Amino acid sequence: MQRERCKPKEGEDMSDTHSRTVQPDTAHSKFRMILVGFAFLLQLSVAILFVLRFQEHIVWASGVLQLLALIVTFFIVGSDSNSSFKITWLVFIGLTPVVGLIVYLLLGNPNATRISKKAFNKNHRTLMQFLQRSNATLTQLDKTDKGIANQFRYLQKQASYPTYTHTDVQFYSDASDGLEAQLRDLDKAEHFIFMDYHAIEDGESFQRISRILARKAQQGVEVRLMYDDVGSVSFINRSFIKKMRSLSIQCKVFNPLLPFLNIFVNNRDHRKITVIDGRVGFTGGYNLANEYFNIDSPYGHWKNTGLRLEGDAVQSKFS
Repeated sequence: MQRERCKPKEGEDMSDTHSRTVQPDTAHSKFRMILVGFAFLLQLSVAILFVLRFQEHIVWASGVLQLLALIVTFFIVGSDSNSSFKITWLVFIGLTPVVGLIVYLLLGNPNATRISKKAFNKNHRTLMQFLQRSNATLTQLDKTDKGIANQFRYLQKQASYPTYTHTDVQFYSDASDGLEAQLRDLDKAEHFIFMDYHAIEDGESFQRISRILARKAQQGVEVRLMYDDVGSVSFINRSFIKKMRSLSIQCKVFNPLLPFLNIFVNNRDHRKITVIDGRVGFTGGYNLANEYFNIDSPYGHWKNTGLRLEGDAVQSKFS
């Protein structure tokens, strides 16, 4: 089904017309998800069948695979991974040693991503240079609550999350209130708007946002939007990117879903962040889809919260 565009009313801004478009057909996206899942299962089945046939024809192959499975279990137990990760793989390999070993080597082996992790860490170090850090904040916090200060110090050391003062924080107990505040601040943007979300649906809630984004882009504001492919696959298809770019909105999809087994297939972007002019930021638990604001309720009433930050915690050397 093709998207139908409404003709603009007399005197209406063309950038506003896209907000009243008919919801696009997402059948193609859902079919792509099914196709990718089928391709994964097919490739995995072929790999498992190959190994099983291999051990049937070579007597010592079964013993070698069993030994490898045992070695891998010891490796998993001694790894720095979290307990839930360890238990899942140990049970899987314990129940089906050969199949579990193959799946682990294809998808769960952290050593397989070592090269990529080096590249990631290099980029991470570059990005961290733009975060403003001040040990004076932690020193000041030591005087009021040393326990909390130590928690923040740990986060700063282990996760590179600085601690900031001079930041106003507004908590929204309902995602709808967060959305309304977000719309007001988006409309005040003067320099840039950066948005990164796990799931976006080109429905009523996001169209209220995209109408503002399109108008701001026309005014010369730099607008960038990124979404996760798996998180959004049931809501939008690739035509969404073309639509955003036609509105002068720079749009990217994170880790596109491909029909090939790869160790990064579960590397998903769960961020829910909006940054406006390096001055105001929004985050929280809600994505930009109708169900998060109870416009649609496929799972009953959806309870989510949001945060608005304004001040030093939003700023960086870049902004």
